Parts: sequence; structure tokens; C-alpha cells
Amino acid sequence: MDIRDELPIAFDNSKACDKLFKEVTKKTDVSPVIRGYIGAVHLAKAKHAIIFKKMGYFNKGTKILDAAVAEAPTEVELRFLRMTIQLNAPGFLNYSSEIEEDRAFVFTHFREADADIQRRMRDYIESSGYFSTEEIAQIQE
Repeated sequence: MDIRDELPIAFDNSKACDKLFKEVTKKTDVSPVIRGYIGAVHLAKAKHAIIFKKMGYFNKGTKILDAAVAEAPTEVELRFLRMTIQLNAPGFLNYSSEIEEDRAFVFTHFREADADIQRRMRDYIESSGYFSTEEIAQIQE
């Protein structure tokens, strides 16, 4: 299982989300990056949960993700992950305060990520509609 591949599916499919959630919540002693993804899985779970449980999953997910970023603030992949979550979070949740800081960090440090992570970030940046043509040009190979 590669959590990087499974996460987008989990946001779109509740059964896939439940399966991934069960797998990742068993993990212990993981890196800050994986811990950030575990937080993101909680956020995917919030998307699919019944109304009474949504905020619990959301709050736990943001707490885990933000703690992972605080632990490894120079990790481009984590900053990218948080930025994508914040870009897609509903506005009424007020989870958007680090978008611009993370965006600047990601574009400044893009080339420090390994090739696979650069490809994943590039794919999202090019297809999401959240980025300008200038930003897209900045990360071209």
C-alpha cells in the first residue's frame, strides 16, 4: 500500500477510505510525512462521515497534519499536502490560514523533493485549477 496513491481515492470513495483508515490508524512510530498523511486520511474520513462525526474527524486530522508540519517544517511534501487540504477545505471550516505560506514554500523548495514527489506535485498543480500559468511554468521540467 502506498498512502500517496490511496489518499486521492479515499477522498472520492467511502469504502476505500474506510479500508485505508483502518490500515493507517494501526501504524505507530512513523515519520512526520507519514503522520501527515495519516492526518489527511482522517480528513478524508470526515468527508464521508455522518454529520455528527464529521467535525471530530476533521479536527483530529488537522491536528495531526499541523503537528507533523510543525515537527518537519522544511519537508516540501508535508507543506504541499497541507496546502492541498486547505485549498479544498470548505471555507466555513476556516482551515486556510497557511495556504499562502505553504504555497510560497512549495514553489521555492519544489526541486528539493525527490523525482516521484515532484511528479505528484506537478500533476496536481497543473490539473487542479488553483495555480496560475506563471506558477505552473515555474515547476516545468
